[in-house]
Amino acid sequence: MKLQIVCLKCGKKFDFDKKNPKCCLDNLYYDNFTPVVKDISVLKKSLKKRWLSLKEGNTPLKKFDNLKKYFPNIEVFGKMENLNPTGSFKDRETVVAINVAKEQKVKEVGVISSGNAAVSAAYYAKKAGLKCKCFVPKKVSKSKLELIKSFGAKVIKKPGFFEDVYRNVIDNEKKIYHFSAGQNSFRDLGSQEISFELYKSFKNNLPDKIIIPIGNGCLFHGIFRGFEILKKDNKIEKIPQLIGVQIKNADPVKKALEKNKSYYQLKKINDSIAEGIVALESYCSPKAILVLKETKGFVVEVTDNEIKKWDKIIQEKELIFLEPTAITVFPALKKIKFKKGEKIVLILTGSKKK
Repeated sequence: MKLQIVCLKCGKKFDFDKKNPKCCLDNLYYDNFTPVVKDISVLKKSLKKRWLSLKEGNTPLKKFDNLKKYFPNIEVFGKMENLNPTGSFKDRETVVAINVAKEQKVKEVGVISSGNAAVSAAYYAKKAGLKCKCFVPKKVSKSKLELIKSFGAKVIKKPGFFEDVYRNVIDNEKKIYHFSAGQNSFRDLGSQEISFELYKSFKNNLPDKIIIPIGNGCLFHGIFRGFEILKKDNKIEKIPQLIGVQIKNADPVKKALEKNKSYYQLKKINDSIAEGIVALESYCSPKAILVLKETKGFVVEVTDNEIKKWDKIIQEKELIFLEPTAITVFPALKKIKFKKGEKIVLILTGSKKK
């Protein structure tokens, strides 16, 4: 079977070759593609190479009974993506990218990352026997930088925010086989497994809303794609409302939705402790906008002070140590109106222990 992706706007199919091609969008920075293959189980059967897995996925679903004081009259659950092998949901996406790369007989991969994706790519590349280049902002946390290097990856630090690094690499590094969100749509297959696992947990009594941090937007679309497949297979009747979280005044997907555009580039933003989602632009924005419209979702803004406040609450009440990006879903939840008895799932994207 060919490793193909399809344009979500016009339906044209392309063979995947190092990175996403240009189709209906006016530049090569943004992702509006998704894999043709249905899911990981089908992909595995089609590959000649043995599937590499490091026990990613199948993360626990935790009910936050200790938070009833803050969220009365609703049920709140957390999907514990912080318990993946390298401590973030990125492992779900990386395992797909690494196996596709192996099938295509690639010797070296590259990733543009603010931290978690680089840690994951370096770890999986080492296990697969591939070389790995990680392009990161100079401000990336010391702990993540040490982890990346410990896995044997070559680190290339570049000035500016993630977006500066991303555009610089896309413009100047033409030979890279991309693991980056925005450049490798096969990552969708990893994120959509979260939806399948939630279906197994809830069956036909799915959550009413799912709250997800949005950086690039790949995770956001992947979760939607999973539910879309379940609906097409007549396993569910309705897709939950998907709600995104971005940083106040660093919220390109929110702005794009308000302006009815597929993407939007902010001119200036303040930095944030939530380094995984602070953004001038989101490179899977066209896909995230599609999801927001299809599920009648919206984007909630949060601040660093709110993140710090909820970090203390979650550590004290639930004894969970999450990175700031993952914490954002809690202050976001506090700002949303609910009906009595609704079930809410929070996607807890990463661990603080790195």
